[in-house]
Amino acid sequence: MKKGIVAFVLLGLPFAVTSALAALAGLIVSPLYGRDGYATNLMRAADKHAAAFLGWSGRYTVSAECGSRDCRFCRWLCRLLDVFQKGHCAGAAEREGTKPK
Repeated sequence: MKKGIVAFVLLGLPFAVTSALAALAGLIVSPLYGRDGYATNLMRAADKHAAAFLGWSGRYTVSAECGSRDCRFCRWLCRLLDVFQKGHCAGAAEREGTKPK
């Protein structure tokens, strides 16, 4: 448990903070350079990093992983995201191919 906390503080937290700052900077600057998706790509990378940190492969986003699982955390997160976008987790799981057909 201690190693996980240390790893999060030393590796996860700095990456998450810098990714969020870079994405914010990308959103602010992107109108000057057109719509190339720079900020979106940074946010997806941070999302996949979070999925890897939570113990999943890191190939898919947290939403896609939660959309194909039935754990307590996943149910909670999907309910929270449903407030902003109905069916977000299920849609992400279908788009990214984590939901069994």
